[in-house]
Amino acid sequence: MDYNWDQGGCVTLKANDSATIHNLNKSELYAFFFYNSNRNDNPATVHISWANDKSDDVKVPGATNNMGLAIVVFVWGGDTSGKVTASIPKDQENAQITSYIGSASMPVDTSCLTVNQNLDVQAGTTYDFKQFSRFYATLAETEHALTLSSGKAQFAVTQIEDQTATVYLLNKIADVDNNIKLLTQSVTPKMVTTKPVTDSEKTFYIPGDGNQHIWFNADSVLDSENAQITLKMNAQVPSQSRESDARTPVKH
Repeated sequence: MDYNWDQGGCVTLKANDSATIHNLNKSELYAFFFYNSNRNDNPATVHISWANDKSDDVKVPGATNNMGLAIVVFVWGGDTSGKVTASIPKDQENAQITSYIGSASMPVDTSCLTVNQNLDVQAGTTYDFKQFSRFYATLAETEHALTLSSGKAQFAVTQIEDQTATVYLLNKIADVDNNIKLLTQSVTPKMVTTKPVTDSEKTFYIPGDGNQHIWFNADSVLDSENAQITLKMNAQVPSQSRESDARTPVKH
């Protein structure tokens, strides 16, 4: 089956299925979140094409009972022919992938999201950060304190603006780069950076620039059980925090 993916919402793909998004913004960075949802340990391969002669295969590891991390694939809209297609080859009879698109404007169809919430930055309200959650806020030109917590589990969060992304990883056990793929030639390591820490709770300081920031849960149901997010404006930045908040470019 061929799915129209223009709204960016969740699609579940099986063997010989495909989903296509058209009319991508040429100055926007897109994140495609792929979860292996076949409930066993068998990996699946997703074929992604973004131009007439340009495509790549992305392997999504198996995950017992749908408990795996997302594979996050970043695509620059200006590198595409205006559309991106994700498909499962017909020879993968037992494959099943659940996916949605995240960006400054996506997904438009939020029906599959457990949460689609504007963060209260003035009160600094804390929210549970479940799988398929999307939080957003427009950051005024002042310092903001982003606090992420995850209990005992390793936990991955993807933060997106129009043209950049940061992947935060709490309770780091494995290299988060293994779950991030940079496709198309304009997606450079400086555009997509990582911030892995061994802490179960960590505050990161973000200078506001008047732009909207979006945070996506890029993890499993199990790892998200105790995850939370808080964003507070007018934060006082400790003198040592700027250096410790340095980001690492993703390996291409």
